[in-house]
Amino acid sequence: LNRRIAPHRIILLSLLKNSNLLNQVNYSLDLTLSVTEDIGLDLATGTAYNKDPYLKNDKFKNNTINGFFKLKKIKKKVVDFDDISNVWGFGFEQKQNYVDSYFSVITETLFYEYGHYISEKSFKGIQHLHPFVIVGKPGILKYLKSKGFKTFSEFWDESYDDIVDNSDRMEALYTLVESLINKTNE
Repeated sequence: LNRRIAPHRIILLSLLKNSNLLNQVNYSLDLTLSVTEDIGLDLATGTAYNKDPYLKNDKFKNNTINGFFKLKKIKKKVVDFDDISNVWGFGFEQKQNYVDSYFSVITETLFYEYGHYISEKSFKGIQHLHPFVIVGKPGILKYLKSKGFKTFSEFWDESYDDIVDNSDRMEALYTLVESLINKTNE
């Protein structure tokens, strides 16, 4: 998981931390990059750009808040490169991170924000031939498929790509990532 601070990244990391799944994955995080000390609380109770709540479900809100308090104790964890200001774009990822894992959770640049585009984050997983779940705008997988890329619908449920409501899509993504992490190596 990318360490840059964005609402969907913090929410997903907080949910994974609260359910004790974060210790089973490789991830980078730097909470010192956040705008506010309590960004996790703001996200659990706040609204996105379009005034819709980041999270509607009270259970997910509470799990995000609890997980965020646990994340705050970590503050910073680096899997790839510590100096992110000099490693933007392609070619700066470490191949070993892909070799040592079964799938990637790609937190795209846009999730709650207006606009549509696919950043280099998604293409890093593709270029390493690594299975992925994209935490991004609705329709991102459909777009990739329209350009000839294959995704992983024969291996797991990709219906999250059809969910327009941001809160519902985040819940579906968390549920999918949770189920993938809980699978056995076999």
